[in-house]
Amino acid sequence: MTLKKKTIRNLLIILNSFLILSSSSLYTKVSGFNSTISDEIFSSSCNTTLLWNYTMGDGGRGLSITPNGRFLVVGSWDRNVYFFDTSDPVPLWNKTLNEAIDQVAISAQGEYIVATAYDYKLYLFHKSSSTPIWNFTAGDLIRSVAITPDGEYIVAGSWDDYIYLFDRMSPIPIWNYSMGNNVYTVEISSDGQIIAGGGLGVGVHVFNRSMTTPLLWVNDSMSTVYSIDLSANEKYLLAGTLTGVTGTIFLYDILNPKPIQEFETSDPFGHVSISAEGDYFVGTVSSEHRFYLFERGNLIPIWNFTAEDQIEQAEISGNSNYIACGSYDYRFYLFNRPNINASIEKKEMFNIKTFKTNNLVFSVELSESGEYIAALSNDNNVYMFYNEIGEDSEEQSSISFGNFFLIVVIASISVVLILKLRRIKNKK
Repeated sequence: MTLKKKTIRNLLIILNSFLILSSSSLYTKVSGFNSTISDEIFSSSCNTTLLWNYTMGDGGRGLSITPNGRFLVVGSWDRNVYFFDTSDPVPLWNKTLNEAIDQVAISAQGEYIVATAYDYKLYLFHKSSSTPIWNFTAGDLIRSVAITPDGEYIVAGSWDDYIYLFDRMSPIPIWNYSMGNNVYTVEISSDGQIIAGGGLGVGVHVFNRSMTTPLLWVNDSMSTVYSIDLSANEKYLLAGTLTGVTGTIFLYDILNPKPIQEFETSDPFGHVSISAEGDYFVGTVSSEHRFYLFERGNLIPIWNFTAEDQIEQAEISGNSNYIACGSYDYRFYLFNRPNINASIEKKEMFNIKTFKTNNLVFSVELSESGEYIAALSNDNNVYMFYNEIGEDSEEQSSISFGNFFLIVVIASISVVLILKLRRIKNKK
């Protein structure tokens, strides 16, 4: 064999090895996703594990996690507020109050915690102590509570028809506003300037904290508003409503009472959640056992998921990459969002994990990145999961241009070398 011919063959062997390794690597990325719904199923692209679970004296609905996933607060019907460092299944502290706990919220760094109880009270805690800083008593159950990331402002909505706004320095409200009927849901913007609320037959109300007359606008005043969420960039408001027999999810520019997007179903959207930039949002319709995923600007849902029983709550991570939901089918589900660059027919949702508990799953929470996920079940347990995030999910769901180009180049060079080998053989 001539030196030239031997050199070409060696090059072909090396190039072929590169081609096989590149193709194998790309295949692993694409085939690693598993969209089958079954217990304890993981995709190879994402390792989701149960860190721990903690058993309380009863179930509950109150659950809130910090954006960085470091701290978690749980409100239980056993009358306790539990405060966790998420790395440890033993609470940093717990506080037994006079009545069952309904709702909780936590500031961004975990410095301040608020909780509402069935004795109509709102409690404020600092993370350093289980002794409340102060408490406030409303005229009925406080059904919803929210706190700004810095812990400076707190908003509460009660079945006594009032929305209350507090500075954390005092249990005396800065102001209160009568909605005329039960308040079901409240939210406050990251800077504490915008407050939103809704309730039984009162529509969506939006307020500005700094105005002498705080009410900015009201929309659809005959509808019942079950859930409101605000995007972290302070631009968008999402509302889940029922008017008559029609359920509607509305997306608003936060300063404008005219919806920029809406979608109707035959039953109410009981819970809604929006990403930090407001580009994606989800809404649950319990009677359909379903949640819908929407993209801002797209008038129809881009995907939906149906469980075996009611879905009480679905949450989308701040970065919009992950969605978690809990169902009355005893299961907690975690999904990653479809690749936005995929064609319509390939926009498939991938189930990363399904975990079965021993009772109804009422509440779920995700950290900003989707790395930490908490679920609260009526089996009296709070479950803490860690979602190990590798490469971006969109990159994992398709072959990157760089890798594709590399394969094409290797294949082309191989063809040229094969042709040269044939010419050498023919000359002989």
